Amino acid sequence: MSNPTSDPSSPSLIGRQLGDYRVLSRLGRGGMAQVYLAEQLSLGRLIALKILKPELATDQTYINRFRNEARAAAALVHSNIVQIFEVGEVDGWYYIAQEYVAGMNLSQYLRRNGPVSSLMAVNVMTQIAAALKKASAFGVVHRDIKPENIMLSTDGEVKVADFGLARLSMDKQRTDLTQIGVTMGTPLYMSPEQIEGGAVDHRADLYSFGVTCYHMLTGRPPFRGDNPISVAIQHAKEVATPIENSRPDLARPLIEIVNRLMAKRPADRFQEAGQVLEALSGVEVDASAANWQELLKQLRHSNPRAANEVSLAEGQLAATRRLEVLMRGPRLADRLRFGMWMLVGVVAMIVSGSLLARAMSPPDRLQRAREQSLTMPPKDSIADQYMYAYFQDSEDGWDSVIHYFEGASPPGDLDSLYVQWAKERLAEFYLGKRQWAEALKIYNEFSLLPQSQKQRTISDYGSAICQYHLGDPAPAKLRRSDTLPDAITKVLKDQWSAIIEELDKQ
Repeated sequence: MSNPTSDPSSPSLIGRQLGDYRVLSRLGRGGMAQVYLAEQLSLGRLIALKILKPELATDQTYINRFRNEARAAAALVHSNIVQIFEVGEVDGWYYIAQEYVAGMNLSQYLRRNGPVSSLMAVNVMTQIAAALKKASAFGVVHRDIKPENIMLSTDGEVKVADFGLARLSMDKQRTDLTQIGVTMGTPLYMSPEQIEGGAVDHRADLYSFGVTCYHMLTGRPPFRGDNPISVAIQHAKEVATPIENSRPDLARPLIEIVNRLMAKRPADRFQEAGQVLEALSGVEVDASAANWQELLKQLRHSNPRAANEVSLAEGQLAATRRLEVLMRGPRLADRLRFGMWMLVGVVAMIVSGSLLARAMSPPDRLQRAREQSLTMPPKDSIADQYMYAYFQDSEDGWDSVIHYFEGASPPGDLDSLYVQWAKERLAEFYLGKRQWAEALKIYNEFSLLPQSQKQRTISDYGSAICQYHLGDPAPAKLRRSDTLPDAITKVLKDQWSAIIEELDKQ
């Protein structure tokens, strides 16, 4: 692989393998990093792979800040914090492997559904407060609590994401990469002490938490302005419009909790997140309200129109001396729309250029699948189909990727790689069901096709496993003393280890 730092265009990594991770699709991007959905091959699980942008990978300051994010969050093992699995570097790509949260962030939820019910507010606030209590216990100050960094999973769990601006405040562990005079955070949710460049501790997170709650309850941030500086000044000097003006239905204790969190002076706020939890426990809510957890579960991972919304919170913008650069401007939506139209234009050119080739191709993939009576619904792209199959993990699920998309693109194309991966997963599904003959057919098919060394290894070991269980132990005995290669997946490793154990007993 070429050194990524030499390519300022930040090439897509989709379809490539970085160490133990196979990159499947992109989830989002920010100022410092791009976030990809990836499959961890050794453990057979989906993870989010955050990769430092190549143009920043030559700057040791950014590398240190990137690693600091992992260091700050790795110690925080908690159900309401996005878990960090590994931080590393492969061929010049600096990455953080972290928990993949299927769902959406709070900002996306509010744009789609508007202000939340009291029931949802107390539920979300309780889980965020639990995460902040854990962070404070480890001396970690997040410094950028905001709706974009609050993940709502489809299981109803709430997780705080992106410790990219976090600081370890314990004396022996202090790692503060902020330069003097540099204000870090997002002005819409930033505490007065951050804005003024003063000392920052966990109470700054509580203020930003309060502003996030205000937004969640009213549908908008408490302060808005024509530029970031005007917003920042309001946080430092102005009092927000009372929540009850727009939400008279809310319980007074809930409003008072948010007001106290948003106190200008740190000494006037809750002093610990644990105090917030105690206060929330006394708020009575209407349990008959709409179940937001069920609403989240209705989100389809493979819905193409929601694909850009099912993501981790965006990465943080680089530290800067000017608030204007940190602030996401009000015209972000315009830029996104422009980008979408550009994407549509490119796709249209690609589609029009391939119509003739498709006319000469085998029968329409959808029609071919209909004839085979697949139960899995067709998706608009192979990436969506693969994701759908991954969560279904069934024979029909993996078959749908193969039969809807096989032959639709030339060998070596990304779509053909997805088909190859689906076949690997289908073969492993058969292994798990002890359907040795069905799995062997797939591995034998691999042996007849041009293969990479990794595919050849998968084919060889997969075939040996199947043949052993079908009564022919010779291929397994032939490889018995070989060192198990890293290329094979956990399913194959487990199956192979069981066979070697049996052979050793003979």
